[in-house]
Amino acid sequence: HHPTLYFDDGNVVLSAIAQDRQRQYFRVHRSILCRHSAVLAEMFEIPPLTLSPSGSPEVLKETYAGVVHVQMQDTAEDLASFLGVLYDPLGNAYKRFNPNTPVLVEGTLKLAMKYECDALRARIVENLEADWPQTLAQWDARRAESILARSEHGQQFTGKVNGLYLDDRLPEPASAIRIASDYYV
Repeated sequence: HHPTLYFDDGNVVLSAIAQDRQRQYFRVHRSILCRHSAVLAEMFEIPPLTLSPSGSPEVLKETYAGVVHVQMQDTAEDLASFLGVLYDPLGNAYKRFNPNTPVLVEGTLKLAMKYECDALRARIVENLEADWPQTLAQWDARRAESILARSEHGQQFTGKVNGLYLDDRLPEPASAIRIASDYYV
C-alpha cells in the first residue's frame, strides 16, 4: 500500500509498478478522479469484467480489498505524484525559483495531460512560467531579484542563506527547457 494514498473508505484501487519493480496500491475515491478527469470518468463508466461461473452470481474479476482494481500502465512514482496533487493541492505547492520544480512536477504534468486534467495542467504550467519571465519587464524584475539574492549570499561567510546556496534558490534552465519541450509548455 502507498503510505499516504491508501484510504480505507476508497472505492477503487489503482496499482502501478514502482522503480523497485514492486506493485504499489493506491486506494482512492472514484468521485475525486472523475471530478478532475473526463478520461478517467469514461474509464469508470465501462463495466468491470465479471466472471459468471455456472450457477453462481457474477463476481468482479479484478478486485483488491473488495473494491474494483485497475492496473495502471503509469509508473507508481508518477501516479503517486498525480494523486498527491489531486488529494492535497496545497500540500504539494512548489516553491518559487526551486531548481527542482521541473523534476518534481514532471510525473504530475505527464498524467495531467494523459488523463486530460486541463485545470491541473494549467496550474502546473502557470507555476513553471512564473519562474521564467515572458516579457522584458518581467525579465528585468526577475534579474533584480537574482541580483538581490546574489548579494545576500555574497555577504555570508559560508555562502549560504537559510541553509541554501545560491544555486539552490534559482531555477535550473536545462530541466525547465526539457519539460517545456516535452509537455508543450
